[in-house]
Amino acid sequence: MVPLFGAVPGGPEMLIILLVLVFLFGVPLVLLLGGAALGAKLFADSGADDERVDRLAEELAETKAELRELRERQEGGPDGTDDVPDSTDQTESRSS
Repeated sequence: MVPLFGAVPGGPEMLIILLVLVFLFGVPLVLLLGGAALGAKLFADSGADDERVDRLAEELAETKAELRELRERQEGGPDGTDDVPDSTDQTESRSS
């Protein structure tokens, strides 16, 4: 009797078919799940970045205020006097 659909694959052929299916469907699935897990981790860490941005914004505001104050001193100050800091004031401001 002749089989109607051809020969049924045996042990080694079934193993090769199984390996091909794993590579076709398993590897891309693992890569997608790994990428999703990495994306979730990066999204969860964004709160730390917000805190850092807030801290840097506060430092920027302080630096701008200090710069405004130094410019007022150099231009003569609000009372019109030319208040130029001497060398001791400069060394104190650099140390802080």
